[in-house]
Amino acid sequence: MNSKPFVSVVCDLTQQQAHSLPYLVSLYCCQDYPAQQRELVILDTSEENQLSVIESLTDGQQITLNIRYFHESGTLNEAERHDKLKALASSHLTLSLSGDVSYPQNFISAAVAKIRQETCTPQSSVNGQYTIGFYMETAFHYQVYRPVLRHLLDNGYACCLVISDFVPQALIVEMEKLLGEIDDPRLQACAYSTAQSIPQPFRCLVSPYYTPALNNLAPVHVRALYGLAKEQWNHAWWNAFYHRILCYSHYSQQALNINGNAEMVGNPRFDDWHNPPEECNELEELKLDPKKPTLLYAPTFGALSSIPHWAKWLERLSRDYNVITKLHHGTLCRPEEAASLALARRHLKKRISDHALTFPALRKADFVLTDSSGFIFDAIHAGKRTILLNWENMESLLEGQQTYSSPYSADQKVRSILPVARTIEELRAILDCEETWQQLEPQLAEIRHHYCDAWQDGKAGERAAKAIVEAMVNPAPPQENALLHSLRQALFPQAG
Repeated sequence: MNSKPFVSVVCDLTQQQAHSLPYLVSLYCCQDYPAQQRELVILDTSEENQLSVIESLTDGQQITLNIRYFHESGTLNEAERHDKLKALASSHLTLSLSGDVSYPQNFISAAVAKIRQETCTPQSSVNGQYTIGFYMETAFHYQVYRPVLRHLLDNGYACCLVISDFVPQALIVEMEKLLGEIDDPRLQACAYSTAQSIPQPFRCLVSPYYTPALNNLAPVHVRALYGLAKEQWNHAWWNAFYHRILCYSHYSQQALNINGNAEMVGNPRFDDWHNPPEECNELEELKLDPKKPTLLYAPTFGALSSIPHWAKWLERLSRDYNVITKLHHGTLCRPEEAASLALARRHLKKRISDHALTFPALRKADFVLTDSSGFIFDAIHAGKRTILLNWENMESLLEGQQTYSSPYSADQKVRSILPVARTIEELRAILDCEETWQQLEPQLAEIRHHYCDAWQDGKAGERAAKAIVEAMVNPAPPQENALLHSLRQALFPQAG
């Protein structure tokens, strides 16, 4: 994360300390911490307004120097002054200056270094009991959490990304790279192994699915859905571990609800889709031909991946289309996916791997090609013309539990609605048929509402944040949901 966070240096200037104002301003101005990454906020409750003193000391450059002065004479007590300064500060990272203390020039730098060293573990927030943890095994999980984190942080909640350090090394490297790109000093991060050494380090832990690693990390657990594919796993027994499950819409809520523990909030990851930036130039490096329509190919990984069966055929389409490939993080990072990754690199030249480029690519796409990936529903949610790819004997992979998908999974049931291509000739015919999409729109609109997001209003992150806070602040007594409580006790006795 950014090594130089923005800092609010606050000064509670009372009548007794009013004489020290010149010293405090001078001290602030000579600090070695980057000027653009700090501000001085002065609350002066002495009888006389000293703004003219500030202007004289700074040659009228107090705005340039990020010095903000507020005079409020009266009878504010210490707690009220503290709350006032907290409200006036631009950053949650605050340091206090007093006229009674002598400070070195590296005071801010040293203090920030110490704070950041302490906040590398969740102990920084009273052993975690005002902290909400967000468990991550891939960088993609941050895309799931980001809109929720934004609302929690803006409302003053301490949040910490808990980075798994026992997943494949490539996934760890991907997450470390992500942390280096996050520029928000309010957001903490720690390694899972560090959090594990502290008894119940979080007040609440949010995660995308259950793993034994979650046991004993928090008294309250919330699941944030991250997709709708592989239903035999996505809707499995382990969901009983969670006190609250945040669902996109009616479909997952009906599948997972145990006496009210599953709550519809929408899909937070799509908040940025519904609130788009004014312009998007992130795909410039792909050098797309503006004269060609664009196909976004987003395959899943594992046995149900279409890469071994379709990569070389899709390469031929690049003569007539811009073919952008978004590879699954499993394909990119798992050793057993090396053969599929090699095929993709050989035949599919315009690839994206940065999760932040998913929406820009989706916006650009005229068509989306996928297989059994949860991206089916992302594409439908985005209103894109979506084509599913099939191959010989694919149906046999849905038998038993070998792929966690079945003919009854949402990603397979939707095959009875969307166009399915088995050969490159069928794919070209579908791409050329305009009538298909006009006829499908009523059914796709129903899928968007029933599966993807019940609201589609860009406010899912806000609803999810409120649900997390409610689960944390007002946890339901076990007696109110006896079935869920008894299942948790029977299935997860080690969870504490």
